[in-house]
Amino acid sequence: MNKLVFVALGLGLSLAIGACSVEAGVGVAAAGTPCESISCQAAAAQGLDVQGDDLCDAASSSAYNTLLDCACLSGGGQGLCDPECGGNLCLDNGADGPCGDCLTANCGAEFNSCGAN
Repeated sequence: MNKLVFVALGLGLSLAIGACSVEAGVGVAAAGTPCESISCQAAAAQGLDVQGDDLCDAASSSAYNTLLDCACLSGGGQGLCDPECGGNLCLDNGADGPCGDCLTANCGAEFNSCGAN
């Protein structure tokens, strides 16, 4: 009986510790809000873990938001690539081939700036 209680206590403690772990790549921005520790280039290519997160690096976050403002209608952006990017990049899921082509053609400066951050 004592072994059963000890095993149950140990299992409960290990589950509690596991619940408190922090995933790699997720941090806290200066304002105290959750952010993702990836570059603008990575966010544009592979997307974010959580839609709407900021990027932890201020320059990367600014470049990513500027790219979204050019490409997407959501949030009052210009929407120059919304038909191609509305179902992927604009939802923070990364850009697919047609979206990337549109970004290069219509949001080139913003896309290049994002790639450099």
